[in-house]
Formats: sequence, structure tokens, C-alpha cells
Amino acid sequence: MIRLAREGFGKDRGSGAIRKDCQKSVHKDEPTAATLISSTTGAKLNCIFCDRPHLSQDCQRLSDMSYEDRKSQVIRKRCCLVCLKVGHLAKRCHSSVRCLI
Repeated sequence: MIRLAREGFGKDRGSGAIRKDCQKSVHKDEPTAATLISSTTGAKLNCIFCDRPHLSQDCQRLSDMSYEDRKSQVIRKRCCLVCLKVGHLAKRCHSSVRCLI
């Protein structure tokens, strides 16, 4: 049993030898908080109503749409009903603004 434990941890493979399967590998495609921040800071978000590069609450089409049309568009695009951004829902929103539609 001790032999199994020693072989399992690579102790009997030579002094200082490190098993390849125990080494940490670097995942180049694994997302991190730093890459998220650096990749989105310069990016312009598209409007959820017209897909143009401006904030959704500044869209000119909003004045032509009824409240129900705006609400259904926000729900269909799976955006927050409070801040109109993708990635969270209204109950998890940290915005101090209460209604943009």
C-alpha cells in the first residue's frame, strides 16, 4: 500500500523528478478578470434596439416605440430591465437608476 502511494505521487521515479501530469499547465484560452477588463474597456456596446454603436437609453428609436414594444425587446435580448445591459437581470443590477425604458 505504501508502494502504491509512493508511485502515485512520483516518489520512486528518481530524485526531484516531477510527473508531467502533475505539472500545472497554462491555459491560454481560459478567461480571466484581467482579460475581460482589457478586452471590453475600449469596446463600444451596440444598442439593443437598433444595433448601432451607442447606449441603448440614447437610441432615437425609443421615442417611436411603445412601452410594451421596448419591454419585449429588452426581454427578448435578455437584458437588464433597469440599466439595459446584457449580462445580468434586474434583481442583480447595481445601477442607481431605476427605469430607462
